Amino acid sequence: GRVYAINLQKSMETLKSRGPDQRGTLLKERLSFGHTRLSIIDVSDNAKQPMSDSSNKYHLIFNGEIYNFLELKGRLAHKYSFKSNSDTEVLLYHLIENGSQGISDLNGFFSFAFFDEENNELTLARDRFGIKPLYYFNDNDKFLFGSELRTLTSYNSGQNTIDPFSVWAYLQFNYLPAPFSLYKDVKKLLPGKFIKVSKSKGFDISSYYKLPVSIEEKESDISYKEACNKTKDLLEESVKKRLVSDVPLGAFLSGGIDSSIITGLAKKHKEDLNTFSVGFPDHSFFDETKYSQLVASHFKTNHTSVDIRDGELLEILEKCLDYYSEPFADSSSIAYYALCQKARKDLKVCLSGDGADELFGGYMKHQAWQMISSNHWKVILAKMLNPFMGIMPESRHGNLSNFNRRIRKLASNSSLKPSERYFAMCRISSMQESYGYLHPDMQSEISGDFNQKLSSTLGLRQNPQNLNQTLFNDLKLVLSNDMLVKADQSSMANSLEVRVPF
Repeated sequence: GRVYAINLQKSMETLKSRGPDQRGTLLKERLSFGHTRLSIIDVSDNAKQPMSDSSNKYHLIFNGEIYNFLELKGRLAHKYSFKSNSDTEVLLYHLIENGSQGISDLNGFFSFAFFDEENNELTLARDRFGIKPLYYFNDNDKFLFGSELRTLTSYNSGQNTIDPFSVWAYLQFNYLPAPFSLYKDVKKLLPGKFIKVSKSKGFDISSYYKLPVSIEEKESDISYKEACNKTKDLLEESVKKRLVSDVPLGAFLSGGIDSSIITGLAKKHKEDLNTFSVGFPDHSFFDETKYSQLVASHFKTNHTSVDIRDGELLEILEKCLDYYSEPFADSSSIAYYALCQKARKDLKVCLSGDGADELFGGYMKHQAWQMISSNHWKVILAKMLNPFMGIMPESRHGNLSNFNRRIRKLASNSSLKPSERYFAMCRISSMQESYGYLHPDMQSEISGDFNQKLSSTLGLRQNPQNLNQTLFNDLKLVLSNDMLVKADQSSMANSLEVRVPF
């Protein structure tokens, strides 16, 4: 541990925007921990990390929030004496008491490393849906981990080999799905999993949570109205939990259904709610400012609209690209970055509507899937019109060209098998086109069926038969690897914590 600690400060420097408030290190014979802190709950020095217990045998570094920490603290109070009001200390003693079995008790978002000095064992875990990142590298010599890819490359500078399969996946989706990273030897821990590392038992990955998937779409035991009320109750409870903070807190508000619901529920429990939206005055087709203003007026929030002119986009893009430690090309991250940058001037924590589209079928592809499954008349019409639509422009930048794009995509996807259709709907460019971009040397390293490999590695339904199974795949592929990465990276680049109640 001490030998490798020479790179620890350089590694921690890559995390300065994630944790601008405090730095801490722990050096042991076989271990070095580094932590940079964004103080949210208990901002005093009592909550600084790395954190050790009173016996100095157990050590923790932790990124995220545990929302049910007061409930867990109540279970431990009879046995342990707490020195802080932080969720970090509760997590430390909860793991001492319950070990890796206690991970499933956690309600929150996190990646953490817990070291048991007595048994010389390291445990790392990532939250159920991958809200917080966790990269790792393992060879015969050492085990490295961190919140960013560059945290690890600070140790392995010049030794990292590009993974051709990852590049191929990136060119298709505009993001790199876990467990793959840009480099062959660096992996991302999949959501809902934990790692055990020890000298005696080696290296092992296990699951503490698996998203259940039903093979059939069944009628619920409760009525539609009861389901609506239950959903509202669950969501309100989720929002309430995420309003706990010792620093200023607000909400993102686009004016769409998802963020408006979050704003309305948050306002019920926080009178002085600040809301933020982003507008594009140079592009009326994309500008939704009027909707966010309507919702903000309805709920009487302290609203700020961030207007981005064309000239500012390039500057923001450069900042985005500078921060990402591996390729990521979701263009909405530019606006998300600008939103976080503006909100951080007034706040340290923001609620966001991310996650609802993948839960409730909010994308156009979900509507298309249902129409194709039922052979809807629009699908028949799209097939008939498709041969004539090739002469018209298609893009996302205008009503007519966007209509043409959607018609052609609907017609194309309707002719595919379900196993091919799902990935086709997720791709930005086709498998064949993306493969053609690769150098022949890279192509020669890739073998096997791409769809099958991705499905089995991520635990996807390879042949989704209905919308429910499609949403299951979206939660594991699109949400974890695109939407939540965008939220985490854009916010952390600006030292802002984004919480996602959905």
